[in-house]
Amino acid sequence: MALAGVPCYLLIGTGNVALAMVGASVMAVIFAGHTGVIHILLVELFPIRVRYSAYGLGYHITSAVFGGTAPLLMTFLIGQTRDVRTPAYYAVLTALGTLIAVPRVRNRAHEPLHDA
Repeated sequence: MALAGVPCYLLIGTGNVALAMVGASVMAVIFAGHTGVIHILLVELFPIRVRYSAYGLGYHITSAVFGGTAPLLMTFLIGQTRDVRTPAYYAVLTALGTLIAVPRVRNRAHEPLHDA
């Protein structure tokens, strides 16, 4: 998403339905690849005893706070900047944050599940 965010938003904003579908489809494929693995990584950040409760609370609270307010925030930022590409910049910024954070996560693949 860090590389494709702005070009995809530019395609979506052309006014051409076919190009908009291409831009949205590329973003959907990229997001699907991310979504397929990120939830496993997030669950494994927590100790086994509290894993699903901690993940569930953290995921749903942040989804409500940030996901619920994202359309309002993007509308406000577009109004302030007069740049309809602002959501693309936001997507690129968050993707870069993910690229920085994920390599710092400890690999727990070979750790025993002894505290279950």
